[in-house]
Amino acid sequence: DKIHLEIMKVFDRHSISYQHEYKIIKYKRFDFWIDGIVVEVKKEKPSKITLLNQLNRYTKEERVKAIIVVLEKSMVLPKNLNGKPIFCVSLNINWGIAI
Repeated sequence: DKIHLEIMKVFDRHSISYQHEYKIIKYKRFDFWIDGIVVEVKKEKPSKITLLNQLNRYTKEERVKAIIVVLEKSMVLPKNLNGKPIFCVSLNINWGIAI
């Protein structure tokens, strides 16, 4: 996936240690794992309910400290779920990028 490759280039350029497609337990696989921080990438504009359900599951995992959601198209998300911060990066708002 192109956006995954671009994110990996940025992480590598800044010497950020990460795991790609990190499988924490049988049915949970994170796009990127950075020492307790999940980076979840979504193309287009995903279903908000589906995304919130996914984030809710992820934030229930004890080892997850925070989640960064990278969206191609903007969406308002809660600032935290289950006591864990949620950060949103919207590529079309911040940089006018389409994937």
